[in-house]
Amino acid sequence: MKKTFVSILFLFGAVLGMYAKEQVPMPDRSVVYKTVDDVSLKLHIFNPEGHRPSDMHPAIIFFHGGGWNGGGYTQFSGQCDYFSSRGMVAITAEYRTAQKNGTSPQECVKDAKSALRWVRAHAAELGIDPNRLAAGGGSAGGHLAAATAMLDGYNEEGEDTSISCVPSALVLFNPVADNGPGGFGHDRVKAYWEDFSPLHNIHKDAPPTIILTGSKDTAFKPASAKAYKEKMEALGRRCDLRIYEGQPHAFFNRGHSEEMHFQTMLDADQFLVSLGYLHGKAPALHDLMGEESNVVDDNKVIADLAAKMEGGVSEDGLHWRLKLADPLPMPKGGGWFEDAGLGLFMHWGPASAWYGSPWVMRRPAGEGVDGPMAVAKDYYETSMPKFTAAAYDPELWMQAASKAGFKYAVLTSKHHDGYTLWPSDHTDLGTQTYLNGRDLLKPYADAVRNNGMKVGFYYSGVDWWLDRDYMNYSWEKENGWNFEGKSFDATTLEPLPMEIVEQKKQIAFEVMERYRPDLWWWDSGLPVSLEETALKYNPDMLFNNRGNFHHGGEMKGTYPGAHYVTPENFHMVEWESMKKLQALGRKWEVCMNFNHGKGWFYEGRTGDSEKAGGLDGIIFALARVRCWGGNMLLNIKPREDGTLPEANYDAFEKMARWMAWGEVSMFDVEGTHFPEQSNVPITSSRDGKIWYLHARPGESQWQQGAFYTHCEPGKPIRVSNVPEVKSVRLLRTGEPVTYTYENRTLFIPNPDAGPDGLHEVVELKF
Repeated sequence: MKKTFVSILFLFGAVLGMYAKEQVPMPDRSVVYKTVDDVSLKLHIFNPEGHRPSDMHPAIIFFHGGGWNGGGYTQFSGQCDYFSSRGMVAITAEYRTAQKNGTSPQECVKDAKSALRWVRAHAAELGIDPNRLAAGGGSAGGHLAAATAMLDGYNEEGEDTSISCVPSALVLFNPVADNGPGGFGHDRVKAYWEDFSPLHNIHKDAPPTIILTGSKDTAFKPASAKAYKEKMEALGRRCDLRIYEGQPHAFFNRGHSEEMHFQTMLDADQFLVSLGYLHGKAPALHDLMGEESNVVDDNKVIADLAAKMEGGVSEDGLHWRLKLADPLPMPKGGGWFEDAGLGLFMHWGPASAWYGSPWVMRRPAGEGVDGPMAVAKDYYETSMPKFTAAAYDPELWMQAASKAGFKYAVLTSKHHDGYTLWPSDHTDLGTQTYLNGRDLLKPYADAVRNNGMKVGFYYSGVDWWLDRDYMNYSWEKENGWNFEGKSFDATTLEPLPMEIVEQKKQIAFEVMERYRPDLWWWDSGLPVSLEETALKYNPDMLFNNRGNFHHGGEMKGTYPGAHYVTPENFHMVEWESMKKLQALGRKWEVCMNFNHGKGWFYEGRTGDSEKAGGLDGIIFALARVRCWGGNMLLNIKPREDGTLPEANYDAFEKMARWMAWGEVSMFDVEGTHFPEQSNVPITSSRDGKIWYLHARPGESQWQQGAFYTHCEPGKPIRVSNVPEVKSVRLLRTGEPVTYTYENRTLFIPNPDAGPDGLHEVVELKF
C-alpha cells in the first residue's frame, strides 16, 4: 500500500505539506493478537514501502492514551505512518479500557505485555527483527509502554511468559509513569501502586528511553520526568529527556499543535537513529508542515476553519450564523424549501423530563460559582429514566400542524446529551437502553409524510455521553469539571479518539439510511462528505450551515456543505442582513421558541413550558420573515410522555383559522418596500400585481421589540413609492378599506386585530 509519507519522502517539499490536510492514515493490515472472553484485541500494522515478510526491519508498537478509561488506537496512526515511511514496521495497539470493557488499569498492562509477546512471537511472519522492537505511547499509553519494561507480574493467565515482553527501546510521550502518592491515578491504584508505578520500579536492565514532555504538564510533572531520568542514569541506563517549554499534557497531539506534533516525532526519530533503528536524514520540520506555512501554529488553522461556522463577523458584515462557508446548489427536489415559509421545530428527549436543556451540564450554577447547574452524572441518572414517551402519538401533532400551515417538521433525533430516539446499533444510550428498543423516529417520519409535510431531523455532532472521558464540562480552558462535577486540570485531557468521531458518523448515517430525511439540521457537524450522506441516502436532502464545524480541533475530513443559513432567535433577524442575504441569493431560516421556559426543551421540573408566547406576535413576525425571503422554524416543547401542552393545540387551531384566509399572503410570495418605504411588512404575488400589507395586530403597548421594529405603533400604515392602486380591501372579508393616496404615498388607518387577536392583512391590487 502506498501511504502518505511514502509519497511525501519521494516528492518532499510542498507535497509534504499535504499530510496536514490528510485524514487519519490507514494501516496495511490489522490482526487479532488476543481474545479475552468475547473481546478481540487488534494490532494495526503500518509497513514500509515494498516490505516483505523476509525482511528484518526494526519495529515500534504504540499504545494510546486515555487514562486507562478510554481512547483509541488511531491516536498514533500519524506516528505509525511516519515511522513506517522511515523504514520501521509501526504498530498501534488496541487494549481493554474501563469505558469499553469495565476493566482496571491492571488489565491494561496485561494487554500491553500480551501485545509485545505476540509481535515478538510472530516476528518472522511480520518481517521484523525481534531484537529491535521498541514500544511507545502517550499518557496512559506511555505508562503501559514503560510498564512492559519495568513491571514484574501483570501477565495474562496461561500466556507463554518465556517470550519476553520487554521492549528494546522506549519512546514515551508525556507518560503518566509516576503513580505514587501525588502522582497520576494514585487513588485508583493505591492498593498496588508500589509494583505498578514504572518510576518506582526502574531496574538495571531497563531499555534506552526517550521522554518527551511539557513544562506545564500536571499529569506527569517535570519533577517526575527528571526523577525518572536520574534513576535511569544512576543505574547506568540511557534516558534522554526533552522538556518542551510552555507545553501542557497531551501537547504532542495534532489537535493541540501541528508544530509540536511533528517536532516530537523528529526528536524521537533522532533518538532511534542513534540506536541504529533508523537511517538517513529525517525530513525538516517545515517540510512536514508544508513550505507555504513554514512553521504554522495549528491553533490558528483551527480558529480559521472554525470561523467558517463560528465566531467573528465576516467581510460582508454578516453575523457568523449567516455565513455559508461551503455553499451547495439547491438539488432538483429541494425547491420546496425556498417557499416553505413555516417549519415546526420539536426539541424532545430526556431533557424534556426534568431540566429543560442539556446545557445545565455546561453552565455554572451562578455567578462566581465553581460548579455546574447540574452535574453531568446527575443529569443522566435523573433524566433518562424519567423520559417515557408513554402517550406519544405524532399523528396528532402533525394533523394539527399541517392545518396550521406548517410545511415541514424537524425533530431532535440526537441532541448534545447523546440519547438517540431510535434503537441505535452504534451507541449505548438511547431507546435501546431505556425504552425496550422502541423506535420513536419512524412514527414521526410516517406522520409527517402522511400529512403532506417534509421530514427533517436535528442531529448534534457533539455527544456529551460518548465524549465524557475526554471533555471538560466547564468553559474554563484550564480549570474544568469532569463527568462527576469535580474540579480537575483540563489541560491533562486526552484528545477525542477518532473511533468516537467515527462512531458518531455511523449514528448519523443510521438515521439517514433508515428514514431518508428531506432535511438534515446539523447542530455542530462531523467530517462527512456529500457523497457519503445525501448522494448515498437522498440526493435531494438539504443541509443547514451548522455542519461546517471544525470537529475535535483537527481537520479530519470534508463536510457536506450547506444549502441555507440559520440565525437563532428573532433578535438576529435584522433587515439589513436579511436583505443582504436576499441579494446574495442565500436562503435562510430563523429558529425561535414558542413555549415558555429557558431552554429549547420542555421544563419538566417547573412546568413553565405549559405556557406559550403570544400568537399575535408570532404571526406578525412570520410576515416579517416572509417579506425578507426567509422561513420560520417555530419550536414547540412536547412533554416527556409525548403529549403536547394544550397551549400548542390552541395555537394550532387559531393559526388554522388565520391561514384559511391569510395563507395566500404568506406563501408563494415575494417581499417589497419594508422597512425602507413602509412601516409594516409587505409581501406580494410573484407577478407584483397584488401586495399584502400586514397590519399591526391592533394597537398595544406591548408592540415593541424585534417583532415590531420600524412599525411605528400608534401611527397609520404608511407606504411610499406606490403605483396607483385599483383596489384596497381587507383580505379576510373583502371589505373596502379607507385610504388616502398623495404623492405616491399611501396612508391607511391600522385596523384593529381580527379574530383570535391576530393581525389583519390589507390587499392592494394594481
